[in-house]
Amino acid sequence: MTDFINDLDSLQKVFLGCAVFGGLLFILRTLWALIGGGDHDGHGDTGLDDHSGFHGSDTHDQDSSDSFFRFLSLQSLTAFIMMFGLVGLALSKQSHIAAWGSVSGGFLAGVLAIWVLGTLMKGVAHLQSDGTMIPEHIVGCAGSVYLNIPPGGTGKVQASVDGSLREFSARAVHGESLKTGQPVQVVSVARDGVLTVMLQEKS
Repeated sequence: MTDFINDLDSLQKVFLGCAVFGGLLFILRTLWALIGGGDHDGHGDTGLDDHSGFHGSDTHDQDSSDSFFRFLSLQSLTAFIMMFGLVGLALSKQSHIAAWGSVSGGFLAGVLAIWVLGTLMKGVAHLQSDGTMIPEHIVGCAGSVYLNIPPGGTGKVQASVDGSLREFSARAVHGESLKTGQPVQVVSVARDGVLTVMLQEKS
């Protein structure tokens, strides 16, 4: 490895540095995103505030959008540096292309990497958007109390939405008390994502 580095000229060492630095950052940021390191909200999947898929407060949506684009921008920058270094080094070392050609090729490769990454990330965001629920889909659904709903307070219910069982924060329609296991029906969804439910009489 030392001999390889010593054989490089100054420009090729710059390319190598960009490739190593950008590659490490790109891998680390990708792993960090995969393990959920970019999610600082600390919520579960239990309602709008818990990322249940409802489109709720504008502030929450704006924060999520800002976080997504911050991640995309930083990831694009690392991808550009990585591809600039890799392609530039390959053109200079392996293909023996002149310095201006290697720099130009590396730059174009970096731009292409940004475009590809941006296209992929937008596709992922579109799929996530398509998979979200809107309030109209949950209203009228049947479910059951998961955690006791105290008088005038909030508990948890489980309801089947679009074929999948989900957990939501909920309150009773008349502020009554509902016990775990009682069947309920969703009446409405508040802006904060909390469901309003009513006791469903057994037929």
